[in-house]
Amino acid sequence: MSEEFVAPIGTSRFREICESILADSFIREINKAYFSAYGQGETVASDFESRVNIVLSSRILEWLYMIDNEVIIEKVPDEISAYISLEELASIINGSYIKGLDCVHVAYDMFLSFLNKKVNKLKGLLSLK
Repeated sequence: MSEEFVAPIGTSRFREICESILADSFIREINKAYFSAYGQGETVASDFESRVNIVLSSRILEWLYMIDNEVIIEKVPDEISAYISLEELASIINGSYIKGLDCVHVAYDMFLSFLNKKVNKLKGLLSLK
């Protein structure tokens, strides 16, 4: 029985991969929750940041929500939960791990910045053309 090698979170390439998987997972969950709750009718918020705000502030997801402009994360998304802990998640998104409550909190603006990091990087690369 062989053990899988898991690179330490500090390894820059591993961290980049984790960031990408985490952002994609959060975005997928937020979009699924939004469209499940509000459908795809005329009231759909086309702006991504509006959907994020609506989902987090209305507590549609029981494990990802917002209190007083602080995003609370109570679990690592399933796609990456075998590889990182909540403490490591906090480090990746520049949040803080609350040991007694076993959750992460991060300022809403920081969370949005994390979700938009890949898009902003692509925009920067495309502008160099």
